[in-house]
Amino acid sequence: IPDSVTDISEGVFYACTDLTSVSISDGVTRIGRHAFYDCLSLTSVVLTKGVTSISEGAFRNCVSLTEVVILEGLTSINDGAFKGCIGITELNIPKGVTSIASEAFVNCSGLTHVDIPEGMTIYYMAFYGCTGITELNIPEGVLVDNRAFYSCIGITKLNISKGVTIGYAAFYGCTGITGL
Repeated sequence: IPDSVTDISEGVFYACTDLTSVSISDGVTRIGRHAFYDCLSLTSVVLTKGVTSISEGAFRNCVSLTEVVILEGLTSINDGAFKGCIGITELNIPKGVTSIASEAFVNCSGLTHVDIPEGMTIYYMAFYGCTGITELNIPEGVLVDNRAFYSCIGITKLNISKGVTIGYAAFYGCTGITGL
């Protein structure tokens, strides 16, 4: 997507089932609601430093998506942004991201590793059903909202730093946790 584009509008590539990769230029600041929803063949997305917000359901149900590169500049990942993206295995959230909204990564069952920066908020059911995560490190100053990691049954080791606030049932159903 060229530098001349500043906003990827709502639903613009919805259900483009043959689209395989997207490289978003520095000129783009926002990815709109459902912009790439149901792009079933999409395997790779590179979000450059210009992107500050990923809107609701932007990459929802991109089941073949395995690589998501997020560079510094992003501040928010909104509701259901990557919901159902079962192919994502690793997620490196850069410093500067202040929030991961409700259900942002629901049922991303292939996700095995998440890097969470200090001082962010992880909202209601953000990682619900991410059964592939085995170890989770929550750094200082993070707010983990109610049911944020609900049913992440793969988590066996949970490291919680000082100054972390944990909401009601944040790890409900995480039956694999054997050590804190």
